[in-house]
Amino acid sequence: MKKLSKILVALIVTFLFTNVLFAQNSTSIDLLSITNKSYDKTTGELVVEGTTVYDEVMVSLFDGEKLLSLKTVSRKSSNYSATFNVEFTESKTITIKVGDIESKDHEISSIDVTPTEKPKTLSDDQGNSITILGEGGFNKSTTLEVGIMADFSNLNDQEKFLMNFIQTKGFKSNQKIVAVVNIELGHGEQLPETNNGYKIRLYIPAEAAQGFHKLYIARLLDDQKPEIETAREFNYDSTINGVEFTANGLGTYFIYDETPEETNTTTPDPAPVEYVATELTNAVISVSKGNQNSAVIALDKYYKNQTYTLYKSTTTSKKKKWTKLGTFSGETLTATGLTFGQKTFFKVTVEFSGKKVDSNTVNITVKPDKATGLKVTKAGTTSIKLTWDKAGYTGYELQRSTKATSGFKKVTFLTKNTKTSYENKKLKNATTYYYRVRTYKTVKGKKVYGGFSDVVSATTGPAKPKTPSIKAVNYNTIALTLKKTKTATYYEVSRSTKKTKGYTIVGATSELVFSDTVNTGTTYYYKVRACNAAGVCGSWSSYKSKKTSLKTTKVSLVPEVTVTVNEEGKEIKNGKVTVTLGAVDGATGYLIQRSTKKSSGFKKVSETTELTVEDTGAKAGKTYWYRARAYRLVGTKKVYGAWTKPVKVVVK
Repeated sequence: MKKLSKILVALIVTFLFTNVLFAQNSTSIDLLSITNKSYDKTTGELVVEGTTVYDEVMVSLFDGEKLLSLKTVSRKSSNYSATFNVEFTESKTITIKVGDIESKDHEISSIDVTPTEKPKTLSDDQGNSITILGEGGFNKSTTLEVGIMADFSNLNDQEKFLMNFIQTKGFKSNQKIVAVVNIELGHGEQLPETNNGYKIRLYIPAEAAQGFHKLYIARLLDDQKPEIETAREFNYDSTINGVEFTANGLGTYFIYDETPEETNTTTPDPAPVEYVATELTNAVISVSKGNQNSAVIALDKYYKNQTYTLYKSTTTSKKKKWTKLGTFSGETLTATGLTFGQKTFFKVTVEFSGKKVDSNTVNITVKPDKATGLKVTKAGTTSIKLTWDKAGYTGYELQRSTKATSGFKKVTFLTKNTKTSYENKKLKNATTYYYRVRTYKTVKGKKVYGGFSDVVSATTGPAKPKTPSIKAVNYNTIALTLKKTKTATYYEVSRSTKKTKGYTIVGATSELVFSDTVNTGTTYYYKVRACNAAGVCGSWSSYKSKKTSLKTTKVSLVPEVTVTVNEEGKEIKNGKVTVTLGAVDGATGYLIQRSTKKSSGFKKVSETTELTVEDTGAKAGKTYWYRARAYRLVGTKKVYGAWTKPVKVVVK
């Protein structure tokens, strides 16, 4: 308690001393001066600098007579400096007072300030944050809502769906998303017509930035396809622990890192070694397939002063008939014009100083080259389209299996080598198929096959989903409940105001529920289709329709009769009925009617936006029935809710 009293006394003494000190006029400018004053509206820093002979000076800021802030600063050499963090909501003139603590010397000046425009910092619930450095084309009062994803190790189902969807739609294998920033207007905000964008600073922890190569930005457009905007390259800035970029509008931005693609480098072959024989030296030969129907025969060592002659034979018996093909001028020689599917034997005769010797015998059966370039170009609900590279043989055989390494069976033969694509139809929904292709050459009516291509796979789209259940949640919201479909990772929803045409996609969801905002009083028809992780979507479901409407209001009546006397002394009874309505969500106004009959003859009493109306046209002693209904303006059209049941009242 004593400590608190001392603090209060100290504060009171400081306040009184400050007012007494600055109530005097300036007396010694030579001993104390203000040489510089500045205000940065983006940081809120107000700096006062000057010269003094005193060890300490007191610097204070006043808005009129109101003390805003006060600091005691020490002299360094002959200078002093005081920095204040203050914010202003309007332009004004601030008084600056600097005084010596011991004497009564002081200096007075002023500075004009403008409203503070500190950068806005927005954060998510995981500690990730962005800072808005410039207002751009948005209003200063614009409220932004931000969602940030920088840690992809623990995503929920919705986030996994989004990341998978984006990765498969627009990013290459050497591009990795490192952060996702979703920028939206706050509730009820409207975007100005002119928008030059916000300058954004995105915080990325240093440990997450290790190993970055080149950073770029992409934006998710309305058609849900990432578009790389001007391929802007960033460098991670360790001084701000992040990167800066300009957001040209609302939406979802992706910061991604691109690893340089590997480039194939070749090392020149070393110069061949020249060998010189001093005596007859035999050769050891090997054979390998060349282009098309050729074979390459290689010597283990080539002596330039020996003669090497190549022979071939197609005789399979031990006693072979050899045909001369040519002589070597180096370590290899290519034999062309071989017959596909036929085993061919080779030997080399080595000659030196009149002496000869035969090498070993090798053989090869030439087959077409392995097929290349097989890929899936399109996968549908019951079909898969494939293409592959053209090869100069007779044709191709395409095979399919539901297993990756076994069970392959022929799908078709394509007998023209110019036909390098095929659409496999009548497949099952939601099934993964594996494909391989091989070339063949027809020799004397028989097919000689080449090697199979690498295996590729694709999954057909999900089956047609069951018709969703549907209900009107309120006056302008329709909710759909979907049925789970095998292999589906998300669902697309289309809507129309007609049963059989005019459907447009209004959204997608990875959940089994979907909510749609609509106009009151219009009947809407909905269809859904299931899509898998590769973006392959199945057939549309049957339609289901629903119309939203206003709820029925409630009517309560209070009759009242008043008596007045006219100039002739005659009593006159006046009737009145107070009608009270129940509020209806979404209603623009209410229509009230009255009749002297329960089921007919109703006429308008009032069309009002109020919930209480006095009907002074009711006559005393009579019985009336009242009814009411709410309405909502949709454009210029009034959409009405249902009438209440007639409510009876006797005016007495």
